[in-house]
Amino acid sequence: MKQTSQFKIISVAWLVAGTLDILGAVFILGKGNAAGTLKYIAGAVVGKDVSLNDTQSILLGTAFHYLIALCWTIFYFLVFKIIKFD
Repeated sequence: MKQTSQFKIISVAWLVAGTLDILGAVFILGKGNAAGTLKYIAGAVVGKDVSLNDTQSILLGTAFHYLIALCWTIFYFLVFKIIKFD
């Protein structure tokens, strides 16, 4: 049986968690407004005073959202190795 690499496991967990999280944010908190939710994320990171067009702010919001999801995913994998569930 082939052993799955840790990188692949973390990558899949990161993309699934990030996607489910943004879908939850869009449909529950943003009431279906994906562009508004991603602009809100970008605005929270760079500030409201920075002038970005809609495409830039949506892409920046998406990038920051997945970056934060990656950090949490790595944190969870590190903590999981430390905590013993016996």
